[in-house]
Amino acid sequence: MQTSIADCLTYLDNGVVFVGSRLGDSQLVKLNVDSNEQGSYVAVMETFTNLGPIVDMCVVDLERQGQGQLVTCSGAFKEGSLRIIRNGIGIHEHASIDLPGIKGLWPLRSDASRDTDDMLVLSFVGQTRVLMLNGEEVEETELPGFVDNLQTFFCGNVAHKQLIQITSGSVRLVTQESKALVSEWKEPNGKNISVASCNSSQVVVAVGRVLCYLEIQCGELKQISSTEMEHEVACLDITPLGDSNGVSSLCAVGLWTDISARILNLPSFNMLHKEMLGGEIIPRSILMTTFEGSHYLLCALGDGALFYFGLDVHTGVLSDRKKVTLGTQPTVLRTFRSLSTTNVFACSDRPTVIYSSNHKLVFSNVNLKEVNYMCPLNSEGYPDSLALANNSTLTIGTIDEIQKLHIRTVPLNERICYQEGSQCFGVLSSRVEVQDASGATAAVRPSASTQALSSSVSSSKLFPSSTSPHETSFGEEIEVHSLLIVDQHTFEVLHAHQFLQNEFALSLVSCKLGKDPNIYFIVGTAMVHPEEAEPKQGRIVVFQYCDGVDVELARQEEKRMMLQDAQQYVNQGKVTVSRHPKTGATDLHVAAAKGYLEVIK
Repeated sequence: MQTSIADCLTYLDNGVVFVGSRLGDSQLVKLNVDSNEQGSYVAVMETFTNLGPIVDMCVVDLERQGQGQLVTCSGAFKEGSLRIIRNGIGIHEHASIDLPGIKGLWPLRSDASRDTDDMLVLSFVGQTRVLMLNGEEVEETELPGFVDNLQTFFCGNVAHKQLIQITSGSVRLVTQESKALVSEWKEPNGKNISVASCNSSQVVVAVGRVLCYLEIQCGELKQISSTEMEHEVACLDITPLGDSNGVSSLCAVGLWTDISARILNLPSFNMLHKEMLGGEIIPRSILMTTFEGSHYLLCALGDGALFYFGLDVHTGVLSDRKKVTLGTQPTVLRTFRSLSTTNVFACSDRPTVIYSSNHKLVFSNVNLKEVNYMCPLNSEGYPDSLALANNSTLTIGTIDEIQKLHIRTVPLNERICYQEGSQCFGVLSSRVEVQDASGATAAVRPSASTQALSSSVSSSKLFPSSTSPHETSFGEEIEVHSLLIVDQHTFEVLHAHQFLQNEFALSLVSCKLGKDPNIYFIVGTAMVHPEEAEPKQGRIVVFQYCDGVDVELARQEEKRMMLQDAQQYVNQGKVTVSRHPKTGATDLHVAAAKGYLEVIK
């Protein structure tokens, strides 16, 4: 194997060498006595990412979700690569099940002696399903005390070694040992529960505009109080805060109609604070939580907006109101712990992890396209994990370090622009070829420009010497420049266009010309000859990539000046576009310079 181009070598011990590289990734390699299957005595133990030197870069939003990614042309020579850099948090998938229509999920411990979860309860419209986790295997099971023909709003382990299930019909209390139903609460008039929140010893449910407060006792659900709100309840939360021994003295409520958030006292339901959110979008999820010893109220709306406030747990007063947009769809807020710190997962079309750094809230993107529901999961087979559901799939995975740069490397072995219309990147690359004894040239090593799905080669009427073979000596290195068309999703090289001999590609831009609706890649080049102190001639070459079929190009050749900056050149003059009546070819007439123009298909 080949190591990175080394700037320094440091022998550490026991056959381990550090290869420090300025032009690529540094490496920790092991020198072995015996060769491996490839015949190499060197094995890479660890790689240390190096983004420099960066020749060019562009910022793109590949998923159109407002999550910008930086794509850089990094490295040099054989270390050349594309680096796709995204700031956020990664979820590493360990298991995935096709389960469409999930409306909620919760972990359970079926036995009081267990300290890990062994069940996962899934809620659907009109039904509830229970999955048993046996190591890494998952199978469906039943809980005798649970109903399975109704949608579950909440379930979990609660005080006195009991389980609780809240559905639209009732609140059910089940013993952890026998799984038998020991107590059930129903709305006295038989009305359906619409919203619910629960902790280890308390339950608050909403039936239309009415709030009911229940306490969980040993073998009994006891209603303590109730109240009627001005409008229907949209969301609830009774998460205990601070040193409350698992009991909450506050109830956070989001209401329909007046679009407000209320802080109520428990058990009296006296209103402590009223916050008008404004607008016409109702709150869909509300959550009280603690970050770095400071208490907050988070309230997510149906359009992806999130309000967050400082919360005084003694008075219930909200302060320091702020607003941020997380996505475009309704957001569901759930807490989880990572590295002994509390974080909040905002489930939406742009899933986000909310955490605190230096007593300021930070919102970090997650590398998943969409998450509708989430719960923490700590089972034997999946420790310290998260269960995540979208419209079609249940995924179990572990979460990365908070606020980590995710860097994906696409080796080129060799500047960049993004073309949204064709969903492609244009990349200028160069490779080194060496003349052999027969006079032919061949690439020194495989590169992206030699492994494209299709290829083409430039020709020229004004530079005929550059298209004909020229004298080179045996072993002479020749630099060959190419334009690569790279798929934005797979980063596969779809097409490689090789420029003329001695032609160096210097600049690249993607743009429209005049009223022409087509989008073109425009490359500025220079003719580089060894006998000249600096280039005196150059070309502008206009490419069009058409539906993955081929590259069409027109070129403006200018013998009196070198055109390095294609963008500046295009912007200098009036550009008109017409089509040949017989061939249909597009002619590009650039008035900024006089020269030779031809169209090639």
